[in-house]
Amino acid sequence: MAGAGEAGAGAAEEPKSLMAALWQIVTAHVAMSLDNVLAVAAVARSNVTRLVVGLGVSIVMMGVLGSVLARLLDRDRITA
Repeated sequence: MAGAGEAGAGAAEEPKSLMAALWQIVTAHVAMSLDNVLAVAAVARSNVTRLVVGLGVSIVMMGVLGSVLARLLDRDRITA
C-alpha cells in the first residue's frame, strides 16, 4: 500500500525556470557575501586597516577561486 507521502514520489519534477535559478543564485551569493563581510569585521574589530586589508584579500580570493572553479566546471562537465 502506498502512503500519502509516496504519492508524488514517482511523478516527474518540473524544471526550474531561468528566473527561479537566477534568484536562487543571487540569494546565495548575497548571503555568502554578507557572511564573509561579517567574519572579516569580527576579526578586524575596531582596526580599520585590518578591515580594509581583510576585505581586499577576501575579494581577490573570491575572484581567483571563482575563475578556477568556472574553468574546472567548463573542463570537466561531470563535476557540474
